[in-house]
Amino acid sequence: MKLTRKSEYGLRGLLYLARNSQKRAVLASEVSSSQNIPPSFLNKIFQKLARAGILKSYRGQRGGFALAKRPKEITLRRIVEVLEGPVQIWSGKKKREQSGRDEIISDSSVAMLSVWQRMQVKINKMLDNVTIKDLLKKSNSKSGNNNPDEGN
Repeated sequence: MKLTRKSEYGLRGLLYLARNSQKRAVLASEVSSSQNIPPSFLNKIFQKLARAGILKSYRGQRGGFALAKRPKEITLRRIVEVLEGPVQIWSGKKKREQSGRDEIISDSSVAMLSVWQRMQVKINKMLDNVTIKDLLKKSNSKSGNNNPDEGN
């Protein structure tokens, strides 16, 4: 798994919504413009996040997007998995390119398996423990806005 612009843009868009959508839905075009994200790419990202229940999508004159959950309930792991797929540092299984058969796992691969598994647990735990609310706090402290109640 590799983190791509999709995750970066998704996170930037979600942070913008968390800051600005308390009283209204926000148009994707507003988010796109303010965050310098290509509009069509952001729309696809937001649609995916809406299908996953992270965002709500509203149609009509007052339409747009808003968070479907409170910022403290949206984890970084959930966002990444929706946008990129499972967080997996090692699949444990490889196919030979030409034959398509499973490759025989060497003794050194077996020895490393416990290391990869421990790393995976730590990565998952870290991603589960970081929420949109946490990211808001960090971005607010860097911009000089230290409102502790924001994003509840």
